Amino acid sequence: MEPQAAANRVTDLSSSEISDASVESVDGRRARSQRSHDLVVEALLDLYRENTGRPSAAAVAERAGVSVRTVFRLFEDIDSLIEIAVAQQWERIGDLHEAPDSSGTREERCSALVSQRMRIYAETAPIVRGSRHLFDQSPKLRSVVRSRRDLLRIQMAEQFENELGSRAEADASELVSALQLACSFESIEFLRIVEGLSSEQVESVVNRAMLALLTSS
Repeated sequence: MEPQAAANRVTDLSSSEISDASVESVDGRRARSQRSHDLVVEALLDLYRENTGRPSAAAVAERAGVSVRTVFRLFEDIDSLIEIAVAQQWERIGDLHEAPDSSGTREERCSALVSQRMRIYAETAPIVRGSRHLFDQSPKLRSVVRSRRDLLRIQMAEQFENELGSRAEADASELVSALQLACSFESIEFLRIVEGLSSEQVESVVNRAMLALLTSS
């Protein structure tokens, strides 16, 4: 091989190797950035679950094992972090929104639905408390919550189709709204926090309220 050709070959190899190394470096930075992003989101959710109220950026950074600067490099502000974390948590518990067992007696169907709502409450209560201030400001969060509530209302109507079928449309719609209220997040939160009832007691109270509504004329 001629000396110049050999030199060009070396140059070509070096350029290729440099290019590959550059790609690997970029990919590595992206992977590290994504890991940090995920750690920060998980840190915030963990702090919510521990009922720490609204954690500061410093508290989130400490839990995630990153700097406060990294938190604000990854997220525009703390509210942006909260919005992403809450939306992610709602997606994670999607299986809890699957329709409850709609077979059996009225009492059995009622119990199945209330158990579902209690599980959803248990998974979301700390996070909702910590992020409630954002719900009026964030179209994204409002959309997530609205879609879930719409789904739960549909499930309510299907769960008690037998009881609703003989009623006038307006009356049936009103009854569904009353049933939704009886087992809503807000009602369960009131019974747990204000009334100080245990989860088992709350479930019993909500069952009782719903059965009373379903047997009313």
